[in-house]
Amino acid sequence: MSAYSWLLLKEIGYGPHRFFWKVIWKLDTLPKIRVFTWRVGHEILPTNSKIATIRQGFDKGCPRCGAETETLLHVLKDCPTSRAVLSIGG
Repeated sequence: MSAYSWLLLKEIGYGPHRFFWKVIWKLDTLPKIRVFTWRVGHEILPTNSKIATIRQGFDKGCPRCGAETETLLHVLKDCPTSRAVLSIGG
């Protein structure tokens, strides 16, 4: 199978990650948690760095801690303010 064919199949949901998404969608949890997980996995959450790629002149810094770039990894793991909120919430 060519790389192009693999990428094409991945786009329509038949890549090697298909099993993972089937498991996620069948979990007995709130629908908003499944949707959030899907958005994280597809890197489509509106972080400032993502918005800055679409909108010219948009500040891509983190508004909570002042870091230079607010990426998905930063928001979920590295930002001290986000980490404190997540740990308080359980």
